[in-house]
Amino acid sequence: MIAVLMSVNHLAVLMVCATLATLFWVYPIRLGRAPVPMIGILLALLVWVADQLQLTSSPQYTIYSSILGGFVCGIIIMSLQWRATRGHPLERAALKWCFLSIFIGSLLLIALIMLPAALGGTRAVPLVISLASVLVLYLGLAAGLHRYRLFHVERWWFRTWHWFFGGALVLVLDALLVFVIGLAGGMALLLSLAIAGWVYFPLRQWLMGLLGRSDQRLLDSTLRQLVNNLFAADSEAGIRNAWPGLLQRMFNPLQCRAAEIPVVSDVQVSADGARLYLRALTAADPDLMLEHPDQGGRLFTPEDLRVATLLRDLTDKAVAAVRARELGADVERQRISRDLHDDVGGRILSLLRNAPDEQQEKLARNALQSLREALQALDQSASCRLADSLEDWQKECRERCEEMQVPLLWRQSVDAGGAKLSVRYDINVRRILSEALTNAFRHATPGQVEVAVRGDECRLDIHVINDGVSAGRAETDVLAGRGLNHMRTRAEELGGTFSFRLEADQARLHASVPLDPPYGVACCSDTATTLR
Repeated sequence: MIAVLMSVNHLAVLMVCATLATLFWVYPIRLGRAPVPMIGILLALLVWVADQLQLTSSPQYTIYSSILGGFVCGIIIMSLQWRATRGHPLERAALKWCFLSIFIGSLLLIALIMLPAALGGTRAVPLVISLASVLVLYLGLAAGLHRYRLFHVERWWFRTWHWFFGGALVLVLDALLVFVIGLAGGMALLLSLAIAGWVYFPLRQWLMGLLGRSDQRLLDSTLRQLVNNLFAADSEAGIRNAWPGLLQRMFNPLQCRAAEIPVVSDVQVSADGARLYLRALTAADPDLMLEHPDQGGRLFTPEDLRVATLLRDLTDKAVAAVRARELGADVERQRISRDLHDDVGGRILSLLRNAPDEQQEKLARNALQSLREALQALDQSASCRLADSLEDWQKECRERCEEMQVPLLWRQSVDAGGAKLSVRYDINVRRILSEALTNAFRHATPGQVEVAVRGDECRLDIHVINDGVSAGRAETDVLAGRGLNHMRTRAEELGGTFSFRLEADQARLHASVPLDPPYGVACCSDTATTLR
């Protein structure tokens, strides 16, 4: 009866060894089409048959040696699986946990039971106690089956290996001092503990500090970027547009996209740790979902959840601060608008009504028109049609040129349609054209002025060309004047660019400015749902 039970035990042990050794060939990613698990089971059966037929003198050469060989094969297959799961964070997390459970349980079982038998020695620990090491394997697999554990796998993975290597170092040093150097058991144990405590543990803490400082440097850099966004943004939209880039910089996910998130809280990580959900900053923005941080190299951890919550809270406060600033600026604009309208407007109107001649009346009307434009610019909600602006720009340029008796060549290629511009945009372009003509008349004797306005759904390009520029006057007047700086400032205020150059006797001015939404919404708004 005992022989039968021993035979069944050997068969069961060999089957477990074969299946565990070949498990990582098919899990979590299948490495190939070869039936490696079936081959392992067949080899285990052959070993069992050889043991039953007593083809060797002792189970030491069949059962125990085969188990040691299966353990080594399992390590080799696991290393192949490690390479295959690169870029697959969920599969890598499962591999880490399963390998950790199987490796520790199997290593304890082999070290306490199989290895002494395979080497022909005696067990140092009673068999009943040694078999308890199998519980490590089963309990580890059971914990890994619970998906929430995978959420903590990164932290468990490093901590468990630190514990394992710390204990292994003490055992190896103790054995080295006893069997090689020949020290007494108590003295060897004391020295091994001292070496582990004074060398290994400080080295481990130093390595962990390096890893922690790397994460801390990334967090510090992201927080500095957040502060820069706060002070550089001139509106709430600026902070909101920078929010996805901030998350991209911090977590480096494989994908950051808009999605309807299935959570109630503002920031939450999925149960498997693969996705980070963030509620939209405002009702006008989409919710965001980040998938697989560090380009798929790991899962989101509780520390990532804490950092994301911190970034979200700081960004919310930044948005609130900008809103308060914009509200205060709007109140101040309204006050200035009232003062200009009631005081300056009334005085200019009195000058217009009491103008002694036509020239003074015209100056008063121009001043009144400039005041109206300034008041409209203070109203952030005021807008005008692009077609009307183009017509006004052309009319004013033509009137200026007629006054100076200089021909105007106006070229226009803009599909205006029903597009609208902000009043500030209209005024800035109007002033750029006016200053360009002023420079042409003041610093040259043009025979003709050419103005070309071209545009698409994103930008307006404005070219002003005049001849009659002498080399001496260009150097002393045009380049040294303030008009160019004013035009450049107005173009940059609209988010555009400005350039000026001289070619022979010609002055060439070019301003390129983006169009306001909704005319340029198809090209200018950041509505991409995926950031890579």
